[in-house]
Amino acid sequence: MRPPSPYVDAPIGTIMMYGGKDPISLAQYGWRVCDGTLLSKQEFPELERALDGAYGRDGEDFYLPDCRGMFVRGVDEGRKKDPDSASRTEQKSGTGGHSGDKVGSVQEQEVMQHKHYAAAAHEHRMGAGKKIKILMPSYSGTQHNTKDHGGKETRPVNLYLYFIIKAEQSK
Repeated sequence: MRPPSPYVDAPIGTIMMYGGKDPISLAQYGWRVCDGTLLSKQEFPELERALDGAYGRDGEDFYLPDCRGMFVRGVDEGRKKDPDSASRTEQKSGTGGHSGDKVGSVQEQEVMQHKHYAAAAHEHRMGAGKKIKILMPSYSGTQHNTKDHGGKETRPVNLYLYFIIKAEQSK
């Protein structure tokens, strides 16, 4: 007999973060990892109804969200806090998932347009206190390019966790 699950009452389709080392073991409680897996509509009818193809379909089967390596953003619902919400795309191209200002849509990374001006030499502070000194050739409105000094992405400080989704009630 399995011990009672603390997750029994979560609605089907609930996504939450999990900090344990073995999210696969949560399957016995009805949870699946948000890794883009294709699931059978026949095996998970309640989850299929809850997701309604938001992350794509293959015939009658449907994809789980794939949250690996991604930041999560709340749906804008026309409030224009996401100025690019209309350009959001489906998570798996060609699967009929949601695009635009809807649950399940995604955006590629992007850095807002900007310029750097400085009156003299200055430093950029990178993660973990790393400093990059920028020497400016003049003192009046000099612009510099950070392409040779930045990382491979723009990101805030972050923590790795698993995202899991309630796929069915505990067995």
